[in-house]
Amino acid sequence: MKRWHYGWNIVAALAVTETISYGILYYAFSVYIEPLEMAFGWNRAQVSGALSLAVLVSGLLTVPVGIWLDSHSARGLMTIGSIIGALGYFAFSQVTTLTGLYVVWAVIGVAMALVFYDPAFTVATKWLPEKRATALAWITLTAGFASTIFLPLANWLFETYGRVNSQIILAVIIAVGTIPLHAFVLRPAPALPKPDPNESTAASEVPDVLHNRSFWLLVLGFSMIGIATYGSRTHAIPMFVQLGLSAKTAALAAGVIGAMQVLGRAIYIPLGKRISTQPTVIVLFLLQGLAMGILYVMPTVLGVWIFVVLSGAVAGALTLMRPVMLGDLYGPTHFGRINAYASLGQLLAITAGPITAGAIYTAFGNSYDGMLILFGAISVLAAGAIVAIQMEKF
Repeated sequence: MKRWHYGWNIVAALAVTETISYGILYYAFSVYIEPLEMAFGWNRAQVSGALSLAVLVSGLLTVPVGIWLDSHSARGLMTIGSIIGALGYFAFSQVTTLTGLYVVWAVIGVAMALVFYDPAFTVATKWLPEKRATALAWITLTAGFASTIFLPLANWLFETYGRVNSQIILAVIIAVGTIPLHAFVLRPAPALPKPDPNESTAASEVPDVLHNRSFWLLVLGFSMIGIATYGSRTHAIPMFVQLGLSAKTAALAAGVIGAMQVLGRAIYIPLGKRISTQPTVIVLFLLQGLAMGILYVMPTVLGVWIFVVLSGAVAGALTLMRPVMLGDLYGPTHFGRINAYASLGQLLAITAGPITAGAIYTAFGNSYDGMLILFGAISVLAAGAIVAIQMEKF
């Protein structure tokens, strides 16, 4: 029998911690949009701006975190991130002013940078460089259930215990579910072999990557699709309620988007080696735009569920493909910083998603129609960026 590789223990731990971290630090925010509006009189753009600020802070820290992880263990970094996340969410429960809301979510943004996918992907890639696609697939397949689990759970906790107590409970879940796993399971990765001096410099030197036009087109495409995907998902619950679903059903539907992400990844994994990556990304971007268009022209319960299935499956496949593509192109040696540069552009763009959606909602007379039109168009433009990469080959 082959000896069990400890890297799979780390993958299992990260699958759990990513599910909890994304479920609470990102997705559960949607449950509290309307309660915060009702409690304090803030408008939707103001409330959504808190999450956008968190994503912005996370994006600004992506590169230094990636550089750190190229030469240090993730154990201390991700453990600290879990502690900050738990304390930040407890502080969220005590917020009474808009300034306080923004300060708390800026702190939670630090936690996001330390515990979300990018550091987890770097850890998995360095521990299992030859099996990175499988390792990332297991992490993302599990974490794909984050919204499916935590949106209904957060909504139930809110309805049962109220806003303050439900947020305290979620803070405890972060602490108990992620701090011990990061502190006691993560270890320094085995030393990687030194790069072959005869290999392409593009695969061994970060500066060459940063001067590669195709690399930045890829970043642009994934950034634009991030605006559409994360902007619409942040507002999923209030948008679905506006379209006629009850609060419980809206939370369930928003959570099912996560399950559809898992479906999208499960479909992609066996097909990944048989289909060309870039044409597949183009099709997926266009399908995301189609999902927006369907919900715009069919603002019904049926339209909501079509949107849930299509948008979720597309987002799931895309989450897996970007880091796998980067690993295949540039290898594991500098993966931390290369992935960080790619993520930085995407995260900075995603920052605009929630607050843009909130602002358009307000501008269109408390309607999400403008958001669906804009995000559908952005999805098509994102596909165009990947088409430009294809054209460079000819």
